[in-house]
Parts: sequence; structure tokens; C-alpha cells
Amino acid sequence: MGEVTVVRRLPTCTLFVMLAALVSCSTPQMLSDGTLPPLQSGPFSAPPTTPAPTTIAATATTTTALAGLPGSTLPPSAGEWGGWPYYEVPQLGSESVRGTGCGSTGGIPEIIPDGVWNVLVGDGSGSDAFFTSSRITVDMRCIYSGVGGQQLWNAACATALQTDACQSQSPDWYIVNANGRLRTMPVAADLHYGVGAIGTSPCPNAPSDRTAADAPWRSMDSWIVVAAGQVRSVVTACPAG
Repeated sequence: MGEVTVVRRLPTCTLFVMLAALVSCSTPQMLSDGTLPPLQSGPFSAPPTTPAPTTIAATATTTTALAGLPGSTLPPSAGEWGGWPYYEVPQLGSESVRGTGCGSTGGIPEIIPDGVWNVLVGDGSGSDAFFTSSRITVDMRCIYSGVGGQQLWNAACATALQTDACQSQSPDWYIVNANGRLRTMPVAADLHYGVGAIGTSPCPNAPSDRTAADAPWRSMDSWIVVAAGQVRSVVTACPAG
């Protein structure tokens, strides 16, 4: 979908640079540094060999091909969360991207295709209006890994190793967000919601009630599972700190 601007929201609201595009950190949304993969010491001279995409066990009744994204499938249980923790979402598409591919076939339409997508909920204000019992409004992002993440990270580190985009990202978790475009999707009546995972949360003291005033989705990034045109699952990162 042509997303080329890097945004990584931190508690300090640090500015990030990618490929000479400067983006202002204007919202409180952020990532939990404590659960990110270890940072590297500098760029490699060449990307490593890309591992084979994670295979999701499936049957004819539990797997749905993703519209317009060849080689991608939904996780088992017809669009419910696949059982992995927040930071262990596998590569599901043909691109070296965590979750579903990011638009190699020409971009993402207004109605988000079925799949597993990384998002920020709303515009960063944490308003109740962005996540209700019937709809959710999101800003889509891409989490690159493998060859894709290595190439983007190498480019960010090429000028100086001390840049934020080099030091605060990693080849296995390289965040790309072109813009703040918001899309609104219907929410399934039996929505699954979790913090860090579905079920028992790995996040100490994180509220599991999505309507709570300090619910993590208001300030953290999330994964959503879209199936049959509805958001079936929302899993939010553990709160920073």
C-alpha cells in the first residue's frame, strides 16, 4: 500500500526519520520497549536469508484465503486470534512482514481485507468513539521483518548508527506507517479482546476491560483480525513501563 514513512510512538514522543521523511510524533500512542526484540549493534553488509513463512495449521473449514494477498491465510478458528502473544505474530503473507502482507498487490482499500493487521486505534486521543461495541476506527501500519526489515533498517542506519530509526527499531520489528489515514470497520458481536494475548494477560496490572479509562488500546498499538468484513479479535500491546 506504498507505506514509506516510519512512525514509532514512544513515551518520550521521539521523532523518527526514514528515507529522509520527517514525521512529527503528535500522539501519545507508543510501543512497549520491554517486550521488543533485542536491538542490534549496527547494519549488516547484506540481508540474511529469509526464513520460510510460519505455517498455520488449517482445514478447509477454518482457513480463508485473503482477498488480493496471494499465499496468505487466516489463522485457525475462522478469524479468531491464532494463540500467539502480541510480539510473536508470525509472517502470514508472501511479504517478509509480521502478520498479513502490506499491499504488494497495489494497496489496501477502504474496507480492510480479511487478515491480521497491525494498527493504532483512532487518532491517538484514546476517545471512546474509536472503539465501541459495534465499530472500531484504526490507522494501519506494517511491521517488517526478515529481508524486508533488514533492508529498511540498513537504509536507516546507513548515514549514522546513532539515528533514532537505527537505534530504536530492529530488523525483526521495523515499523512503517505512511500516514494517519483512518478506516472504520464493524466489530463482531463475539469480539475477542486481550492485552498482550487473548485469555490470561502477560501484562502485569493491565486492565482487561476495554471500556476502562486506562485501557491499553487507547495509548498502545494493536493487532486486529478481520474475517468476513468484521473485526473478530483485537490484541493490544502491554503498556509501556
